[in-house]
Amino acid sequence: MNPASLQTKYENVFAIGDITSIPLPGRWIPDKPMMLPKAGVFSHLQADVVAKNIVKKIRGENADEKFCADGYCMLEAGEDLAGFAYGDFFGVPHPKVSLKKIGKKWHIGKVLFEKWWLSPFGFKKVFYKIFLQSGGKLTGIPIKL
Repeated sequence: MNPASLQTKYENVFAIGDITSIPLPGRWIPDKPMMLPKAGVFSHLQADVVAKNIVKKIRGENADEKFCADGYCMLEAGEDLAGFAYGDFFGVPHPKVSLKKIGKKWHIGKVLFEKWWLSPFGFKKVFYKIFLQSGGKLTGIPIKL
Protein backbone atom coordinates (compact mmCIF):
# COMPACT_ATOMS: atom_id res chain seq x y z
CA MET A 1 0.00 0.00 0.00
CA ASN A 2 1.20 3.50 -0.83
CA PRO A 3 1.35 5.43 2.50
CA ALA A 4 0.69 8.79 0.81
CA SER A 5 -2.23 7.89 -1.49
CA LEU A 6 -3.40 4.86 0.56
CA GLN A 7 -3.92 2.93 -2.68
CA THR A 8 -3.34 -0.81 -2.40
CA LYS A 9 -1.58 -2.86 -5.06
CA TYR A 10 -4.92 -3.00 -6.87
CA GLU A 11 -5.96 -0.03 -8.98
CA ASN A 12 -8.71 2.09 -7.39
CA VAL A 13 -8.72 0.03 -4.18
CA PHE A 14 -7.74 1.96 -1.06
CA ALA A 15 -7.13 1.05 2.57
CA ILE A 16 -7.86 3.30 5.55
CA GLY A 17 -8.03 2.93 9.30
CA ASP A 18 -7.11 -0.13 11.32
CA ILE A 19 -6.65 -2.31 8.24
CA THR A 20 -3.55 -0.33 7.25
CA SER A 21 0.02 -1.06 8.32
CA ILE A 22 2.01 2.08 7.64
CA PRO A 23 5.71 2.05 8.61
CA LEU A 24 7.20 5.20 10.12
CA PRO A 25 10.73 6.57 9.75
CA GLY A 26 13.18 5.60 12.48
CA ARG A 27 13.52 2.59 14.75
CA TRP A 28 13.23 1.90 18.49
CA ILE A 29 14.58 -1.60 17.92
CA PRO A 30 17.05 -1.88 14.99
CA ASP A 31 15.29 -4.72 13.14
CA LYS A 32 11.70 -3.74 13.94
CA PRO A 33 10.01 -0.85 12.10
CA MET A 34 7.78 1.57 13.96
CA MET A 35 4.20 1.64 12.71
CA LEU A 36 1.60 4.39 12.57
CA PRO A 37 -0.66 4.02 15.64
CA LYS A 38 -4.22 2.79 15.17
CA ALA A 39 -6.07 5.97 16.11
CA GLY A 40 -9.29 7.58 14.97
CA VAL A 41 -7.57 10.83 14.05
CA PHE A 42 -5.54 9.00 11.40
CA SER A 43 -8.56 7.08 10.07
CA HIS A 44 -10.45 10.36 9.73
CA LEU A 45 -7.61 12.04 7.83
CA GLN A 46 -7.10 8.97 5.64
CA ALA A 47 -10.79 8.88 4.73
CA ASP A 48 -10.62 12.56 3.77
CA VAL A 49 -7.63 11.98 1.46
CA VAL A 50 -9.17 8.92 -0.22
CA ALA A 51 -12.58 10.59 -0.69
CA LYS A 52 -11.01 13.69 -2.27
CA ASN A 53 -8.87 11.56 -4.59
CA ILE A 54 -11.85 9.45 -5.69
CA VAL A 55 -13.78 12.64 -6.54
CA LYS A 56 -10.78 13.97 -8.49
CA LYS A 57 -10.47 10.70 -10.44
CA ILE A 58 -14.18 10.78 -11.32
CA ARG A 59 -13.75 14.36 -12.58
CA GLY A 60 -10.70 13.36 -14.64
CA GLU A 61 -8.38 15.45 -12.46
CA ASN A 62 -5.00 14.53 -10.99
CA ALA A 63 -5.61 12.64 -7.72
CA ASP A 64 -2.85 14.43 -5.80
CA GLU A 65 -4.14 14.51 -2.21
CA LYS A 66 -1.65 12.93 0.20
CA PHE A 67 -1.98 11.52 3.71
CA CYS A 68 0.47 13.46 5.88
CA ALA A 69 0.18 11.62 9.25
CA ASP A 70 -0.12 14.76 11.35
CA GLY A 71 -2.02 13.54 14.37
CA TYR A 72 -3.08 14.40 17.88
CA CYS A 73 -4.49 12.67 20.92
CA MET A 74 -5.90 13.77 24.26
CA LEU A 75 -4.63 11.69 27.18
CA GLU A 76 -7.14 11.57 30.05
CA ALA A 77 -5.47 11.82 33.48
CA GLY A 78 -8.53 11.89 35.77
CA GLU A 79 -9.79 14.63 38.09
CA ASP A 80 -10.74 16.81 35.08
CA LEU A 81 -7.15 16.84 33.82
CA ALA A 82 -5.72 15.65 30.52
CA GLY A 83 -2.54 15.79 28.49
CA PHE A 84 -2.21 16.42 24.79
CA ALA A 85 0.16 14.86 22.25
CA TYR A 86 0.51 15.98 18.64
CA GLY A 87 2.98 15.93 15.81
CA ASP A 88 4.20 14.73 12.45
CA PHE A 89 4.36 10.95 12.53
CA PHE A 90 6.10 10.89 9.12
CA GLY A 91 8.85 13.21 10.43
CA VAL A 92 12.41 12.33 9.39
CA PRO A 93 14.64 10.87 10.76
CA HIS A 94 11.90 9.84 13.23
CA PRO A 95 8.38 10.97 14.18
CA LYS A 96 8.29 14.44 15.71
CA VAL A 97 5.70 14.30 18.47
CA SER A 98 5.24 16.81 21.30
CA LEU A 99 3.51 16.19 24.61
CA LYS A 100 1.86 19.10 26.37
CA LYS A 101 1.84 19.32 30.17
CA ILE A 102 -1.25 17.84 31.83
CA GLY A 103 -3.84 20.50 32.60
CA LYS A 104 -7.50 21.42 32.76
CA LYS A 105 -7.55 23.11 29.33
CA TRP A 106 -6.70 19.80 27.59
CA HIS A 107 -9.53 18.07 29.44
CA ILE A 108 -11.93 20.81 28.30
CA GLY A 109 -10.62 20.38 24.74
CA LYS A 110 -11.20 16.63 24.97
CA VAL A 111 -14.79 17.13 26.16
CA LEU A 112 -15.46 19.68 23.38
CA PHE A 113 -13.94 17.31 20.79
CA GLU A 114 -16.18 14.46 21.96
CA LYS A 115 -19.22 16.75 21.81
CA TRP A 116 -18.24 17.93 18.30
CA TRP A 117 -17.69 14.37 17.08
CA LEU A 118 -20.98 13.04 18.49
CA SER A 119 -23.16 16.04 17.51
CA PRO A 120 -25.44 15.75 14.50
CA PHE A 121 -24.85 18.24 11.71
CA GLY A 122 -26.22 21.64 12.59
CA PHE A 123 -25.65 24.64 14.84
CA LYS A 124 -24.17 22.70 17.78
CA LYS A 125 -21.57 21.01 15.61
CA VAL A 126 -20.55 24.35 14.08
CA PHE A 127 -20.41 25.90 17.57
CA TYR A 128 -18.09 23.18 18.90
CA LYS A 129 -15.91 23.36 15.78
CA ILE A 130 -15.42 27.12 16.22
CA PHE A 131 -14.42 26.64 19.87
CA LEU A 132 -12.00 23.82 19.04
CA GLN A 133 -10.35 25.71 16.18
CA SER A 134 -10.09 28.86 18.32
CA GLY A 135 -8.43 26.83 21.07
CA GLY A 136 -6.06 25.38 18.51
CA LYS A 137 -5.06 28.87 17.37
CA LEU A 138 -4.55 30.05 20.96
CA THR A 139 -2.29 27.10 21.75
CA GLY A 140 -0.49 27.08 18.38
CA ILE A 141 -1.80 23.64 17.44
CA PRO A 142 -3.31 23.21 13.97
CA ILE A 143 -6.57 21.31 14.42
CA LYS A 144 -8.22 19.93 11.30
CA LEU A 145 -11.80 18.80 11.76
